[in-house]
Amino acid sequence: MTMSRADVKEMYALHARLCKAIADPKRLLILDALRDGERSVGDIADELGLSQSNTSQHLAILRERSVVKTSRAGNTIYYSLNTHKVIDAVDLLREFMADLAAAGDGEVPEVAAGDGQVTDAAGTTAG
Repeated sequence: MTMSRADVKEMYALHARLCKAIADPKRLLILDALRDGERSVGDIADELGLSQSNTSQHLAILRERSVVKTSRAGNTIYYSLNTHKVIDAVDLLREFMADLAAAGDGEVPEVAAGDGQVTDAAGTTAG
């Protein structure tokens, strides 16, 4: 079945929204902390050395984008992955970066914070 142009655009908009949700180093660390099962905000914050407030803010973004879900036991809210597929996707991206590093000079290009431009190890900007 072929998707309409509007459906394709909507799919890519949702894809971009999800990618933005996981495009933060702290949120990636949080996802990794949830890899093996549900955890409380306090447990995650302690493990990662983050404040509970900051951890909660990041978890709220992940929850809004349906990356994580919650359950409650008494006064404690536990977070878990909505599906393990997000971890599979992050692991695939990590493999991709390792392949880039192995194929080149051992350096993976970096995107400068905030400007979206790719910068190599020598500081040369492309894009």
